[in-house]
Amino acid sequence: VQRGQRALRQGRAIVDAATANGLTVRTGFAAGTELAAIAARTTGPVTVFIPGSEAGAISHLGIRAIGPSPALLAELARLKISRIGELAALPASGIGTRLGTEGVRLHRLARGIDDSRITTPVARGDRFEECVALDYSLDNLEPLMFLLSGATDRIVRRMDLRGLCPGGIS
Repeated sequence: VQRGQRALRQGRAIVDAATANGLTVRTGFAAGTELAAIAARTTGPVTVFIPGSEAGAISHLGIRAIGPSPALLAELARLKISRIGELAALPASGIGTRLGTEGVRLHRLARGIDDSRITTPVARGDRFEECVALDYSLDNLEPLMFLLSGATDRIVRRMDLRGLCPGGIS
């Protein structure tokens, strides 16, 4: 419960920061990335699935929420399965034979079992560069400072949009 409250606060902070910058976002928190994506896509601005409650939280949703392929969607429609909870209620034995590996994966997801894991952020080697082409030469420092100020401001804004902070400017 404490982790759920922390995730809820973090989600609200993300939504508030995005709103302050003119963006509309929804966030989802769960034990795996697929369930977190479902949470973000299907409910309010901030959704937290507490471990163990995922299946109940998504059971009422339409089957399209878990992203079946068109072929599997057609097969599920033929079986008259339209809700995630209906898929979850099927016995696990025989799913692979009838619905294939995708069906097994989605059946597990419908039961709240997400085999994907939250990924650890990896430092990107992003380079932020600005270039200014002049049709004239600069003969004093003031126009150069004006140009550098604008370029630096644009770089810092782009970094801020990615949630980065410059370690240095070279």
